[in-house]
Amino acid sequence: MKKFSYIVTVLAMLLLATPAMAQFHALKVTSFKETADDDATNPLTMHAYMQNGQERLCAIIKVKAPVDGLQFEGRTESTPERKGEGEYWVYMYGQSPRLKVLHQGSYPVTVDFAKYGVKQLQNGKCYSLVLTQTEEQVDPFVQKNSFTMGLGYFIRPYGGPSLSLGYTYNHISFEVIGSIGINSVADMSLVPVAGYENTYYVSRWTPAQLQAHVGYDFILGRRMALTPQVGLVITHAGGYELLPDDEVYYLGSNANPGFTVGNNDDIIDSNYGDLTCWSFTLGVRFRVALSKKCHLQVTPQYNLPISKNEYWKAVSDINKDVKGWADGFSLHAGFLFYF
Repeated sequence: MKKFSYIVTVLAMLLLATPAMAQFHALKVTSFKETADDDATNPLTMHAYMQNGQERLCAIIKVKAPVDGLQFEGRTESTPERKGEGEYWVYMYGQSPRLKVLHQGSYPVTVDFAKYGVKQLQNGKCYSLVLTQTEEQVDPFVQKNSFTMGLGYFIRPYGGPSLSLGYTYNHISFEVIGSIGINSVADMSLVPVAGYENTYYVSRWTPAQLQAHVGYDFILGRRMALTPQVGLVITHAGGYELLPDDEVYYLGSNANPGFTVGNNDDIIDSNYGDLTCWSFTLGVRFRVALSKKCHLQVTPQYNLPISKNEYWKAVSDINKDVKGWADGFSLHAGFLFYF
């Protein structure tokens, strides 16, 4: 039941986020060019400013947009004049290279005049700027087609660093994550050593995981995104065996395997008891843009085992830590870098 309650929680979060996903659009430049307008450039009605002791006429930009309530940032001489629904006259100083247009509910757009064949505004000239508003959800901090590299840490089920590589194409994200646990886990079902009274073999395992995810980015406002993900996880725990010697005594019994460990240099690598488990994973990645290239992400996910080898089955039945490596809730956090 816990597994299904987690899935229901994820779906509920998506439904709650849906209204926020529909609130933001983007302004886009349709055209910008110099135009002849006798009324707009009439010296008797034009705005003027003083430069080096001389009076100079402003350049004027006639803005047309499908939305009202526009604001402007740049080398403007005065408050723009609203001429109608979505129509503004913006008076700017000569030699100005750009104008930024803002609108509540839309991503802003910066108009670099040089991109449209106008290196700088000329005094006393009139220009036409036509804007449209896209219906597409656009996140200015995330490119549609981009590679990602991530550095993170698995907080649960085991503490360990991670490295990820990914690619996003039209909001569809692909990601591969590799991680390794810092702490090892001992097999508490000790195996008696022949010829040694109250002495036992102990095996330890260090977990490592490889995950592959596919998801879809939903943009939440200007800097946040939510990405439901599904994927596969392979968890492998390589074992090594502690061999008893004159200075090591594992005290206890199979029924009550409490033990103490002395000094022991006789540690060998082996395939003894290597554990492997395949899991299906379902999760949601929450992402906040710290800048266009660097994002902070937190990903809760749930792993459902689908295939275990015999060693995994045997050890996970008696050790909850091992079972949790590939079964149940996990939490991953870190940074994503976009290229």
